[in-house]
Amino acid sequence: MQRGRPLDPSRRSIESQEFDAALRRIIVGQEEGIRALVDLYQVFCAGMCPQGRPVGNLLFLGPTGSGKTRIVEAAAEILFGDPRAVIRVDCAEFQHSHEIAKLIGSPPGYLGHRETHTLITQEALAQYHTEKLKLSFL
Repeated sequence: MQRGRPLDPSRRSIESQEFDAALRRIIVGQEEGIRALVDLYQVFCAGMCPQGRPVGNLLFLGPTGSGKTRIVEAAAEILFGDPRAVIRVDCAEFQHSHEIAKLIGSPPGYLGHRETHTLITQEALAQYHTEKLKLSFL
């Protein structure tokens, strides 16, 4: 006995459809990236994100100029009204293991300890110190 509607994973909320359309107006030729962002946004809109944890982590790979940073800036522009609402981490600045403090923030008791940000992009990942790369994916 079937009740109600069957689940359809391709079905999207109106908010997700609008986010998808807005991204496609700004970004051209990044189908996988757009799909990944819209999927994460759909999970967020459905309230299925673990509380106190990031909505998700995406790793955009490609050569310089391929649009990795631009797609994140476009998402920030759509979601927050400002393409600069992104924390840009230049991984070339983190070539030594002791520089991890720059990345994970101020220790307790220091100014800025509890500040949190929403979108982070890491540039020059190939120059990143191995220990910090491991920390990025925790």
